[in-house]
Amino acid sequence: MRDLICDAFVTLDGFTSGAGSAAHFGSHGPELDRWLASELEQPQEVLLSGRTYAKLAAHSGGMSRDDPMNRRLSELPKVVFSGAPDEELAWGPTRRLRGDFGDRIRALKGEAGPPIRMIGSLKLVRRLLRDGLVDRLRLLVFPVVLGASGRGHLFDGLPELEPTLIGCRTLDGSVVLLEYRLAGS
Repeated sequence: MRDLICDAFVTLDGFTSGAGSAAHFGSHGPELDRWLASELEQPQEVLLSGRTYAKLAAHSGGMSRDDPMNRRLSELPKVVFSGAPDEELAWGPTRRLRGDFGDRIRALKGEAGPPIRMIGSLKLVRRLLRDGLVDRLRLLVFPVVLGASGRGHLFDGLPELEPTLIGCRTLDGSVVLLEYRLAGS
């Protein structure tokens, strides 16, 4: 059975975005950039919602083809959980999942292949967590408290989770990478 890994960028107060927040909450550095590039180089199949897929595909089209991260993300096999027409899924190798979400994700995890990596889509991440389908949760915690401007609190509406810490690291002296294995996985 393949692992399903969810990566989430969050603030100290648990938000995934904020009104007017910059990418990576304004925190960029060489270690974070190397980690992001290194993770993209790993064998994986990327799981995306239809909305996240459309945003990344549009962003990719506007980036230089010489950009290694853009090129790699375009090359990676992608699985999209979406009802969008097939012609809208033309960015790199992409296949669609339809039907009962939980059953389709369990079947996907049962297929031979590399780990599955969920990128983006707070709604989809919450659903995966709620349904007990996430094996590893990686939180990149940025040194920002958004308070009232925060949007998308990662754990809203979820049942109690019992993660086990399997890794912790600081990037660029300020971003903390926490990796958890979830109970039952």
